[in-house]
Amino acid sequence: MFSWSNSLAAIGIPVSGTGNIAYTAPNNLTGSDLVGTIVLSATKNGCSTAVANEQSFTITIKASPVVNAIATRRCVQERPRG
Repeated sequence: MFSWSNSLAAIGIPVSGTGNIAYTAPNNLTGSDLVGTIVLSATKNGCSTAVANEQSFTITIKASPVVNAIATRRCVQERPRG
């Protein structure tokens, strides 16, 4: 059996769990990347993985583009001179 921990729940994964990791990436509107580190360890017949044998990886959710509203502009057509 595998157990895992996650350093940042905002990436869409709970902070800890066991077994497979169900995952759907969230929409990131924070304006900066979200980075979570997942640490995996195994247990079998009451024996656990030594810290040296743990595996880890990171998941980065890139920030979605955020467009700020532009104030309404009024355009005036110039009349030809002459």
